[in-house]
Amino acid sequence: MPLFYSQCVARFAGMDNIKCLNFGLSDKAGWFDISESADASSFVRGNGFGQQAELRPITEMFAELAVNCVDLLKINIEGGEFEVLPALIAAGMIDRVRYIQVQFHNFVPEATAKRAAIRKALVKTHVEMWNYPFVWESWALKSEYTSRNP
Repeated sequence: MPLFYSQCVARFAGMDNIKCLNFGLSDKAGWFDISESADASSFVRGNGFGQQAELRPITEMFAELAVNCVDLLKINIEGGEFEVLPALIAAGMIDRVRYIQVQFHNFVPEATAKRAAIRKALVKTHVEMWNYPFVWESWALKSEYTSRNP
């Protein structure tokens, strides 16, 4: 969204290690309707007022930006977590993420079952560090967790 993008550009001006990109991440590419609601803007839950915003596949962006390791992936994307995490898992790229903090949103249809499926897949590569269901949960890559907790 243009306003949020310009705020990020202004906030991180002069910080060479931060690159602002004017699109969101998903499992698909295209321009989609996004509801405009401050920190609750969503592609999933509309409120009748919004605009078009670009999404790009997270797996393609990992490749384009040569991302081999993500120290922390913090996901609070108002329902989009049910697309982003499965895309990384299916592509075999989830093990490039050392730590995951995710807020699952229960307004998404079948949210409980979708969250359970994602969690079942995450335990193959990550260890749950803590969990407040449908509030926040934190995961660590197994190799990170075991090296810190022998």
